[in-house]
Amino acid sequence: MSDEFVELIGNIGTSLGLSKVACQLYGLLFIRGEPLSLDQMTDELGVSKGNVSVNIRALERWEAVRKVWRKGTRKDYYRAEEDIERIITTRLSEGLSKRLEMIRDYVESCDGGVGGVNSEQLQKLEGYVERARMLVEFLRQDSIGAMRGE
Repeated sequence: MSDEFVELIGNIGTSLGLSKVACQLYGLLFIRGEPLSLDQMTDELGVSKGNVSVNIRALERWEAVRKVWRKGTRKDYYRAEEDIERIITTRLSEGLSKRLEMIRDYVESCDGGVGGVNSEQLQKLEGYVERARMLVEFLRQDSIGAMRGE
């Protein structure tokens, strides 16, 4: 069952544009509920230790996993952050913020009809930027939890 769960999480991550291995690592750590070493994760997933190492660092940056200390060993062990909603909300917010910045840069480069964009198209682009900004703000305020009365 855990293999199927790990594969499912990897596929979901891929559909969202995330690294399949990173999502599988998270799924493995989450379902196990106990810290695992890089070697254990490598064996479980059947991928290279380098691939595990690179992706576990990405998960640390996302605050989806954290390094934990284990008495009597020098190996690094990792545990999954259990607040999945916070991880997803943060990742979505960061992704939208990056795309919002790209749109903003594009709109600024087209200011005044430069680049074949007329004033009507520029106005539409500015509207898209504003709606994207509203979505990012919605995610930052943890409105999902607020809607559920948390």
